[in-house]
Amino acid sequence: MDDLKRKKRTCGGHRSFVKKTLGEALEDKDETEEAVIANEIEEAGVLRADIKAAIRLLEEALPQKNSESEANSEGASLNESTVSSKKSVRVRLPKLELRKFDGKIERWQEFWDSFKSSVDENPDLSEVDKFSYLRGLLKDQARDCISGYALTSANYKSAKEQLQQRYGRSNVIQKTHIRELLKLQPVYSDRDPSRLRALYDATETHHRGLKALNVEQESYSSIVVPAIIDKLPETVRLSITRGKKHDEWNMDDLLSELLSELELREEHWTPKPPRAENGNAKGDLRSASALIAKSEEERCAYCLGRHAHESCDKVSSVKDRKLVARRYGRCFACLSKGHVSKDCRRKTNCKICSKGGHHVSLCESKGEGNISASNGSPTMHVRSESRVVLQTAQGILKGAQNAARIRVMFDTGSHKSFVTSKVVRAAGLPVKRKEWLEISTFGKAMNDYKLRDVFDLEIAPCKGGEAVTIEAYCVGLLLKFEMSILSCERGKILTYGDFGSRMC
Repeated sequence: MDDLKRKKRTCGGHRSFVKKTLGEALEDKDETEEAVIANEIEEAGVLRADIKAAIRLLEEALPQKNSESEANSEGASLNESTVSSKKSVRVRLPKLELRKFDGKIERWQEFWDSFKSSVDENPDLSEVDKFSYLRGLLKDQARDCISGYALTSANYKSAKEQLQQRYGRSNVIQKTHIRELLKLQPVYSDRDPSRLRALYDATETHHRGLKALNVEQESYSSIVVPAIIDKLPETVRLSITRGKKHDEWNMDDLLSELLSELELREEHWTPKPPRAENGNAKGDLRSASALIAKSEEERCAYCLGRHAHESCDKVSSVKDRKLVARRYGRCFACLSKGHVSKDCRRKTNCKICSKGGHHVSLCESKGEGNISASNGSPTMHVRSESRVVLQTAQGILKGAQNAARIRVMFDTGSHKSFVTSKVVRAAGLPVKRKEWLEISTFGKAMNDYKLRDVFDLEIAPCKGGEAVTIEAYCVGLLLKFEMSILSCERGKILTYGDFGSRMC
């Protein structure tokens, strides 16, 4: 680059010299011989041609370098202008929308502070514009309050005074906040923390409103705090007041305790599973009682009636029953579809002939007649010589580490299923979740409200077969009883596989 510039300067010097020489020659043309002049002109023409050729080569080589330097200079100037523009241009904020005031006095102070900051103290707006904005942000009773004022500059101040006189009285706002606190809707159930959260948020809103008015909370806590506590569910009320002097609480103390309890419940709360199209909840069985309900909903394999297979009157002979089972591809051992008796996982023997390979309704030991079974409710407690017989069965609990042989007690009146901590440790079951649960005895003589572990139990028959999964809450002890063997007539006691119908 420097070499090209040097050559260009040299050419410029030659050009100046030629011009100077020609000028001197023209001045002395009268004294110069004609032949000398002709030679000089010829030499000058050659030199001029050489100079033009050199200049053309220089101009072809210089534009690329000049464009790069110009681009760099333009970029630097652009960066400088961008930096300067960033300093002067502010960030464009989203459009600010003011909330309309509907005449509820407890919301007046919030509305007026926002309107005053955005409109009333804006120097770029005229009085008429401010009045127009004010009327547009009022509705219902508040708009009717100033409906008699015409939209003029002089009426803007009068309209503001009218609104302040009606809604800006601090003593009326205080009474309204306290009245709204006492009118809050109580929460009766603690299973959904969203209702507790709504109650807490409403209480917090009115409490902050009173604080904004510089109202001492001691002046109203003695009335409001007991009223708010009474609106809480019984379990929540007992939890936040246990072992504490709640009679001396102010609003801050109540809100602090309630917030701690609410956050704990929200942390361990599990939403209900979505409902399927048929109205049943998706997911695993919630309780062992669902297994009993499932067995009651099964239909007869022969006539599709709502009764047990062995109680069918429409297809009474064993021969006809086998024909129906074979026609519809049912297993002779369990009467289920999709497999044959040799591939059936059901290992329970017939209750009549004590042989395997066929269902009790297909047994030929008592001829072709109908084998009836009682559809009455199972007897849960039998009183005989001051002894109580419980409906139990044995099964295999499959755990993450190993399997454990357990005894299952069936209680059709229970809403939940339970498992002891001893069984959980033996099977090495992982905790599914934690959930608050209150267990009440008969007559509610004692309530046990704790945060309990929830487990998924996969239970299979001892003799092999299909396993079922239920959800159970962990407790320390279910009941104390003395094991004794009763003499029972063969075939009168249901096995674990028969109790659940499709459980094996």
